Amino acid sequence: MKKLNLEYIGEIVSSPDGMCSWVGDTVTFYGKFKDGDYKYKSDKYTRENLIEAVVSETKPSKEYDRCIAFQTIPEKYLYIEQTL
Repeated sequence: MKKLNLEYIGEIVSSPDGMCSWVGDTVTFYGKFKDGDYKYKSDKYTRENLIEAVVSETKPSKEYDRCIAFQTIPEKYLYIEQTL
């Protein structure tokens, strides 16, 4: 099991109670989210509520839910440096 760097995870677009999966640069992971009193169950599955994200062949425990999120890439890796 590998932990993902939470800084590179963008908007969560698919989760057990969230939106459907979208096409694009996404990462699939098992996420652990903050508990709370949410108006809708799907409100739990947001980037702001994400505590930990791991990549694993199997579900680590019942505390984790399978999710898909957009990947965010740091600007320093976004562009290719050109030398003239």
